[in-house]
Amino acid sequence: MDGQLEIYAGVDPFFFREPDLAVDTTPEFELQVPAGWRRETGFEWTHLVNPSAVLPTQGWKIHVSTTPSDARRTLDLVAEFCFREGVPFKHLSTEGRLLARNGKTTPRQHAGKFVTCYPTEAQLESMLIGLESALAGQSGPYILSDRRWASSPVYLRYGVFVPRDAEETPLGLVAYLNGADGSREADERTVAFHVPEWLENPPFIEAWLARSNSDDIELPFEISRAVKFSTAGGTYRGSHADRPVIIKEARAHSGHDFMGRSASDRLANEADALAELSEVEAVPTVRWRGRLWENDFVALDERPGLVLRKWVIGNYPAYASGADDFERYFSGALLVAQNLIKALEQMHGAGWAHQDVHPDNILVAEDLSVALIDFECAARTSSGEREHVIAGSGFRAPGLRTPEQIDWYGARQILAFVTVPLIVQSELVTDYSFQTRRFLSEHLRRSGLRIAAVDSLLALLAELDRRAHVGAPTDRAESTDHWRLSALATSDEPSSWAESVASGLAETRARSDDPASSSHPHGLPHRGLGLSYGAAGLVTVFTARTSRSAHDLSGYTKALIKRITEREGAPARHGLFDGNAGDIWAKFRAQPAEFVLAASDFDRMISAPGRRLYDGRPGTLLALIGMAREGVLDPDQEAASKDAVMSIATEYVDSPGLFAPRGKNRTNKGNRPEHFTSGLLYGHLGVAWLMSRAWTLFGDSRALDACNRALLEELAGYDYDPTSVTLQLREGNRSIPYLASGSAGFGVVLERLERADLDPTIVEAAPALLNATRPLLTVFPGLFEGAAGLAVGRLGLQRFLDVPLDGPEVLARNLALFAIRSESGIVFAGDSGLRITTDVATGGAGILHALDLQERGSAQLLDL
Repeated sequence: MDGQLEIYAGVDPFFFREPDLAVDTTPEFELQVPAGWRRETGFEWTHLVNPSAVLPTQGWKIHVSTTPSDARRTLDLVAEFCFREGVPFKHLSTEGRLLARNGKTTPRQHAGKFVTCYPTEAQLESMLIGLESALAGQSGPYILSDRRWASSPVYLRYGVFVPRDAEETPLGLVAYLNGADGSREADERTVAFHVPEWLENPPFIEAWLARSNSDDIELPFEISRAVKFSTAGGTYRGSHADRPVIIKEARAHSGHDFMGRSASDRLANEADALAELSEVEAVPTVRWRGRLWENDFVALDERPGLVLRKWVIGNYPAYASGADDFERYFSGALLVAQNLIKALEQMHGAGWAHQDVHPDNILVAEDLSVALIDFECAARTSSGEREHVIAGSGFRAPGLRTPEQIDWYGARQILAFVTVPLIVQSELVTDYSFQTRRFLSEHLRRSGLRIAAVDSLLALLAELDRRAHVGAPTDRAESTDHWRLSALATSDEPSSWAESVASGLAETRARSDDPASSSHPHGLPHRGLGLSYGAAGLVTVFTARTSRSAHDLSGYTKALIKRITEREGAPARHGLFDGNAGDIWAKFRAQPAEFVLAASDFDRMISAPGRRLYDGRPGTLLALIGMAREGVLDPDQEAASKDAVMSIATEYVDSPGLFAPRGKNRTNKGNRPEHFTSGLLYGHLGVAWLMSRAWTLFGDSRALDACNRALLEELAGYDYDPTSVTLQLREGNRSIPYLASGSAGFGVVLERLERADLDPTIVEAAPALLNATRPLLTVFPGLFEGAAGLAVGRLGLQRFLDVPLDGPEVLARNLALFAIRSESGIVFAGDSGLRITTDVATGGAGILHALDLQERGSAQLLDL
């Protein structure tokens, strides 16, 4: 989902929403439905149901693909066959759904399908022969999950028709295929055609499967490895005439963009532009172009270097120790910026504009020269003003712009990004880059540093403001769909950050019918359950501050409690941060006097599956012993809870690898909760959190032994950096200092432990862990993976080490980098910068909780 957040941002200008909540106003595909048939129209699909047909639970599905120009004729022809033969089928509902299904961001395993037919085995052969003849000459994209029947756009895949054998997983509903021999396998949509080994096919299918499905073609280039794939095609490394090249493939009739252009259209435009720009040094040369099989290919000179985004991330002085670190980075960044401006000026002089200038389309070589890549959106400078339709997040030029102005806006955003690598929030607040410039200038001023390269970069930025026709920020606020949002100016900084954030949360609630709807898409699989993304987290935060707040959130809290209490049916998830245990904890904190733990809830909590604190038994037991601490459990429940914790202590000491990976060599799989395996919520540190609380409550040495073991296991996965004097977990090319998954989480565990009770290795590591919580800036503002959580962990580590605590101004400065001024308070765009979130994990509620914890001088997260 990390790469798909834009899909959830496309429905609402302010909040993430499920894509199927979008309003599609494009023309519908309509059919004359025969008597006795039933039409069921949804957002994505329209189903044509024959009530007299007995639909098999599984079988060979027929998929038909098409192009926008052929779609209505294709549908009429397929429908004619299905109605005549009594075969149920479905088709995409609208022209907009067809464009999206063939769009460049659609997952490859789902792309291309326009009509799906569900024949019985007896109907299958005649249906295939008839459709092949009727659709001869029609076009459509190749469906990668299927295999083509012959030469028409007719495809086959064996799969589930009616999902009678299915189960819920963290990634959604999984349906199963069942063999006659009792075999059972998941019906997975992949980009590879697959036939179950146990399947017995009719002879005509076996003959079809035995035929070769490819043509042998001698390639004019050699492919060494794939770089990336998408619905639009692929990008490969290889060679042509002994010269290293990048080979770009455009799949026929696929990868449509918002302008209606196919991948082939865009690749042809790129090749044409590059041919005319062959004299521009920063532009790759075309070595070969042509069509192979059904797809178009272009081979380009491979230019050396890192994409600019990686260059910035790898070199930015996040833990700078002095002027030399800043001077080194910003001198290089200034040269990169100057080279980019020179390249754009040369392009414009040759009559072309790039129109998609962003950090992934710029390569930086070792000598800091630059190359521009990906010219699919290139346009002639003479082509007039237009809206900037296709752009990377944070790089979309507002309003009408000439092609050159669009490029200069992109360059302006690039310079802002290399100055402070945060830019996506410009999607919400167009003058956001002025906020990031101020952050850097104020940091250098406080540090007593004057960096000449920074002054030059800021001067260049001001010049690009002029070229891009972007005015300086004023007192006016941005107005989008009647909600006024603006960048936070120095004069706007609140006297009470907590009260301003609380006010922003209340204002956000007033804009939404659902009081907990403004959460991050990572929480969608949780279905509103748990402390991370659900109502429970907000209730816990608001309850903890009710007696001290000048801002009344009682109405918000009551609405959320009502939502939790009225939830029907057995919970799909049982965890503390993702499930029912979190809801139970919230009710306990909000209504302690009347709270009674139901026996069924206790049974679910004490026997919850899973070994991560986030979604498994360590988390549910942490909640249970928290209730025991407050005297809520009866003696039998308290004894059973202690026994369960001690059982985990024994199991953990014997086999820590069952709970989380051991050692280093972790892989960066993205930021979805199900992919994390480290830190307070997902790794060994979560076990340490549970055991530290058990040691405090029960005084059982087994808990202390397990706590020490878990702390050491977590530390064993961390790398020491002698330059920054930090200890952080490494996942691929990134370091993780954050509260939920990295160094800062140690503060929550260590705050209440005595140094004498801990292994000396842990005590010795604490200063480097503390240093890890002090980067110059973070990518996100939130509690779990951002600035707010670093402040909480830092507070706990400072208390453990008995060193001076940060003043409130430190967190305020870090939050000021992200804060968005709303009409009555402050709101935050959580863990992306794309949309406002209010949840505990990424948004306003978690940030409010961090502010409250700092005021209380405690790192005790959510009062657990």
